[in-house]
Amino acid sequence: MTFEHGADVAGPSGGDDKSVYKTNSEEVFVSGSGDHDAVYGVGGVGHTHRRLKARHVTFIGFGGGIGTGLFVGTGSALASAGPLGLLLAYSVVVSAAAVVVSYWTDITPAVVITVGLAAILAINLMNVRFFGEAEVITASIKILCFLGLVIVSIVITSGGAPDHESIGFRYWRNPGPFTDYNGIKGNTGHFLAFFSAFINASFSYIGVETVIVAAAETMNPHKAIPKAVHRVTYRILFFYVLGTLLIGMIVPSNDPNLVSGTGNANSSPWVIAIKNSGITVLPSIVNACILVSAWSAGNSYCYIGSRMLVALAADRQMPQFFAKVNRQGVPYWAVLASFAFGPLAYLSLGSGGASQAFTWLLNLSTVAGLLAWMTLCICYIRYHHACKAQNIDRNALPMKGRLQPLAAYVGAIGSGIITIFSGFSVFLKGNWNTGSFFASYIGIAIYIIPYVVWKIVKRTRIARASEIDLWSGRFDSRGAVKEKEPVTKWEKFLDWLL
Repeated sequence: MTFEHGADVAGPSGGDDKSVYKTNSEEVFVSGSGDHDAVYGVGGVGHTHRRLKARHVTFIGFGGGIGTGLFVGTGSALASAGPLGLLLAYSVVVSAAAVVVSYWTDITPAVVITVGLAAILAINLMNVRFFGEAEVITASIKILCFLGLVIVSIVITSGGAPDHESIGFRYWRNPGPFTDYNGIKGNTGHFLAFFSAFINASFSYIGVETVIVAAAETMNPHKAIPKAVHRVTYRILFFYVLGTLLIGMIVPSNDPNLVSGTGNANSSPWVIAIKNSGITVLPSIVNACILVSAWSAGNSYCYIGSRMLVALAADRQMPQFFAKVNRQGVPYWAVLASFAFGPLAYLSLGSGGASQAFTWLLNLSTVAGLLAWMTLCICYIRYHHACKAQNIDRNALPMKGRLQPLAAYVGAIGSGIITIFSGFSVFLKGNWNTGSFFASYIGIAIYIIPYVVWKIVKRTRIARASEIDLWSGRFDSRGAVKEKEPVTKWEKFLDWLL
């Protein structure tokens, strides 16, 4: 697509309050003043609004990154890899709720799934600010839950639980820091155990990129996004590394209640440890927090999917009706299309139970997420080369990535390798499972086929670095609404914290 500038790239001039970029038959509004800054607009269909504040963006990142992977999926990884393998790998969304809620045997999982889906649809059809506030609330609950679990874990391992049993690093000695994967002994078995946990870890981290998607509806992205990226990345890394370390200390990897052992609904390693230590009441509270976590992840993914459809429609790579918005700037057709996959959560109620459906969706979503990461890294590499070819100084940009482009190459290659070997277990002797094979690799075909078909049908070519359009759609911050700067010590503390 070839863009022509309808206004100066640096910003609007005169009385014009929006920067507009024109294509053959469309206008893409980029920025303007007021609360209704435009983001996407196709053929006069409309545009989304910039209503997310910096705190919304930060908690959206937390909400996307801290999910059921930390609270539930770590159980499977611990059983597969052992405490050290789990820690090294980490240094599994509404369907997960069916696994969690079945802890309470008197509650019907179908009811929980239905209520959760209804809430997700309602919030995503509202003003984007409601989505932001929902993420602030749910992410806060998850963070508080995690901090509480850290304290409880320290108490348990120190012998402060009702059983007064001091654990320390006992489980690192017996059954040991690594497990023998699929009965394979020695270093090979240990490495395969670690690698299997590495795949689980990838699923857990998928979602941190949500913060970048939210940039298109953020009031002041030049400031809010770099701030959120740095805070979310390091804090989530801290949460997972500390969390997996504590899990390896309070639950033995051979505990039969872990998800890979019996598939029991009480699969959260935190819940298992609390119950084993004789603490009552807390397991139900933890499961409630995990349920909120599962719902929040589903809410985030509905948002991401809808905005991706809007962006594709703006580039005329999807039907344009996906870019239609209502008066509140909500792309309702895109939201409905993204939400249409939500009822897949009911698969957890069918044959095989919740755990089997959870594992299937884990494999599918892991591959999709890894391919997305690989694509993002490749796009950045191309962007980096384009900046050099067009003599653009990266130091003058609002945000400059560290260790680039080396980090992007490592990310692309690493994501590709994990994707290729994500289903390695089915190739081990006596381990073949057709369903698991397709669950692990069907995502690759779904990724490649549309790209190849598009190239053949549209006869497009890969642009040279010197020809890549780096200007169309660029955000101009001069006319954007800015948040109030913190003045008092309390405001500055909250700005640092959030």
